[in-house]
Amino acid sequence: GVLSPHDISAAFSPDGKWVAYGAGDGSRLRIYARSFPPSGAIHQIEATGSPSHPVWSPDSRELFFNPGLRGLGVVAVRRGPTLGFGAVVVLPRAFRLSPPEQPRAYDITPDGRFLARIPVDESLNATRAGTRIEVILNWFEALRQRLAAKRDSTP
Repeated sequence: GVLSPHDISAAFSPDGKWVAYGAGDGSRLRIYARSFPPSGAIHQIEATGSPSHPVWSPDSRELFFNPGLRGLGVVAVRRGPTLGFGAVVVLPRAFRLSPPEQPRAYDITPDGRFLARIPVDESLNATRAGTRIEVILNWFEALRQRLAAKRDSTP
């Protein structure tokens, strides 16, 4: 029931009943979720690449992660007697994601606001430009509309 040294970036669901984490053998990472306290069942998210840094949406219905490629991975979470996941969707993003061995560079607040590190314009000297923080309001609503449009257009 204990995570191994190769398990990284664990995140508890808002209700504390599930923990999602990245795990791997050093060459490839995967995202898993298990109940808490552990019951023995471990569920894997089917994602390509080396996904890492999972974080739950405030309502625990979605799980976001670094897909190891471009974009931001998101998967719908089905809860019931067992945990299930929908298909992974990779969304565009305007912020940097950190490598698996570093702390997660984004988070979601309990009221649904998405916080992330936005890169400073590469043409500017970073020390002269300083740090800029941007807060994107209603990001989840825009995301839900995009996902609904994508579902409606899928044959």
